[in-house]
Amino acid sequence: MKTTLWTFFALAMALFSINVTASEMSVTSRVRREINEEHCGIRPTAPRIIKGRISIPHSWPWMVGIFQVDPLLFICGGTIINKVSVVTAAHCLVTQSGNRQNYSIVVRVGAHDIDNSGIDYHVDKIIVHQDYKYRSQYYDIGLILLSKPIEYNYKVRPVCIPELNKLNVNLNNKEVVVIGWGVTERGSEKHNVLRELELPVVTNELCNKSYQTISFSGLNRGITDDMICAGYQEGGRDSCEGDSGGPLMYHDPTTGRVELVGVVSFGFGCARPNFPGVYTRLSSYGNWFQKVTFGYLLATLFEVVPVF
Repeated sequence: MKTTLWTFFALAMALFSINVTASEMSVTSRVRREINEEHCGIRPTAPRIIKGRISIPHSWPWMVGIFQVDPLLFICGGTIINKVSVVTAAHCLVTQSGNRQNYSIVVRVGAHDIDNSGIDYHVDKIIVHQDYKYRSQYYDIGLILLSKPIEYNYKVRPVCIPELNKLNVNLNNKEVVVIGWGVTERGSEKHNVLRELELPVVTNELCNKSYQTISFSGLNRGITDDMICAGYQEGGRDSCEGDSGGPLMYHDPTTGRVELVGVVSFGFGCARPNFPGVYTRLSSYGNWFQKVTFGYLLATLFEVVPVF
């Protein structure tokens, strides 16, 4: 059965490559079969981050803001992984009444001051991980597919995400970076300009010990392998409200590129001692990305709606 399916897929791709026109290619090639694009993860500038600070404008060109439409309201951050795909947290895309509709949000790219710069793109499809449940902390990942390709420039380009052959890289105690327009302390107002913060990765074992000491909604299985924790034992610096869905990133010294290793998911308050922030671990979802992006490409070819 598997052989038959893959033979069909290969035939479909071969027919597609032969028959598609240039105008169709701009639409149907919106999701590449390979995960990363050639120029992913390259920063225009790369200063070292000391504690938390305002980012140099456009130094993180894959960062996007996700807005609710009518009224226009900032919801979450997200990350460009190719010309039509944005990764974010599932909880940014699900409300109590169900998944958000594609026409109800826009994605703003190329912004530093999120309220006064950037270009908005309409959404073609919203994909939420099939196992995510409203107000649960598990499988907190989603994908936004845009209605037209993003135009890359020095302000806008994709990040890299972990390749399938690098899924088990150990980042414990490594320095990672989180960025966002969220608040700097719980209860304060969000920031208009992008901020950045360097944090150490905390082992899942230590992270789980902390979260087991409290009753935390939607975390009945504790911290799992598809999560990654980052923060200082003494607290004081952390991602916070409004940063949800944004990127947790690692600068790979062997390639010189920036990889998306996590998505801002949840925490116990903000910057509390012994309670690091918890992020969706991207390396746990490599197969999921390939499945949904390739499935979407096939659906575009045959004009059917896939069920993920």
